[in-house]
Amino acid sequence: MSTIDTLSACTLACGFFSRALLAEPTQDFLETLGKDDLFAEWPLPADTDDTAKGLETLRAFFAVSGPEAMHAVSRDHTELFIGPTDPVPVWESVWTTRERLLFDEPTFEVRRIFAAYGLEAPDNAHQPDDHIGLEFAFVAHLLTLALRAADDGAPQTMREHIASARTFIADHLGVWGPKCLDQIAEKAATNYYRGIAQLGRGTLAQLDGILAGVETA
Repeated sequence: MSTIDTLSACTLACGFFSRALLAEPTQDFLETLGKDDLFAEWPLPADTDDTAKGLETLRAFFAVSGPEAMHAVSRDHTELFIGPTDPVPVWESVWTTRERLLFDEPTFEVRRIFAAYGLEAPDNAHQPDDHIGLEFAFVAHLLTLALRAADDGAPQTMREHIASARTFIADHLGVWGPKCLDQIAEKAATNYYRGIAQLGRGTLAQLDGILAGVETA
């Protein structure tokens, strides 16, 4: 793939995980995924076990999904992320601090990083900035900036944005994201969330190598 195609693929993948993990999916979102057959045309190579397994799991879900699937996914979302018992924590500070508290230092470090790019979490008084969906969204934002720079013929600026994305993954999302996704895959009751978790792990395992190849090309 060309540089622009590669950056577009990585941006699309990160944007998808942001949308899929940040909020309960709507019927329209699920129908669009099924209609567009995203997982038959996944933009990144299926060259890790998790990526291949996640795509297979998601294809299986959409192959048989119907009206009842929305209810199952909604119930799964509630049980996975809200409760009533033992929901999966989806915030960096819970995974990376001894006290496992919300709004701990990692939250404010991520907030500072976002602010350096003129970004702010939509509801950071109630939703910590270090939510896994927001961290995926931030990587997608950095890659969008890199893509624009590549399109504008500014390779040095492109490389700077890619380096920032790789640093954020290395220091934040890549540190705790795989563990969070492991737990989602383990606890998920539907192939929808199980597949997203598997595919997310595979994508995180791939991203640095893919971006390093673009940055140093």
